[in-house]
Amino acid sequence: MSRLVHAICNIEFEDLGFFKNIFKNKQIRIKEYKASSQMDLVKPSKEDIVIIMGGPMSVNDKKEYNFIEKEIQLIKKYLDSDKAILGICLGSQLIASALGSKISKNSKKELGFQTVKKTSNGSEDSLFKNINDKFLAFHWHQDIFSLPLNAKLLAHNRTTEFQAFKYGNKCYALLFHIEVTSEIITNIV
Repeated sequence: MSRLVHAICNIEFEDLGFFKNIFKNKQIRIKEYKASSQMDLVKPSKEDIVIIMGGPMSVNDKKEYNFIEKEIQLIKKYLDSDKAILGICLGSQLIASALGSKISKNSKKELGFQTVKKTSNGSEDSLFKNINDKFLAFHWHQDIFSLPLNAKLLAHNRTTEFQAFKYGNKCYALLFHIEVTSEIITNIV
């Protein structure tokens, strides 16, 4: 049986973007879920991967968006089972929150392409090692996270001290967007 990616979309137009073609070419199946209505359907097996996408809401908006707590609980289950998980933008904030980090507003929004720098941990990490020490990444956020206990900082920039981290062997959190296509960017701005 082929591998399966469970993609949790917090808003309709923030989906897997260019990852869809990569997964298709590698014959990796994809199941997409709307966080607002389909969280109870996410039932990944041991070999599956969960990717939690971005969205304009805040992790701190749990009263307004009841699915946020469900996402955090799913993340905790994944972390406890040492399963593969990737969080992008809001997804990274949800992972940080599940790990006990504080989510807060940054002094300014990051919107558009900004330079991100790898840390020494990033240079040594298998996912980041073939990326340039400085690279452009698309940003659309104001909320940021503190670095979770026992997490390895992988990237930062002038605006935001913690742009990416790794927790354990299979959990990555990226505050910036690596999945964007021109269609996604058009819908954001």
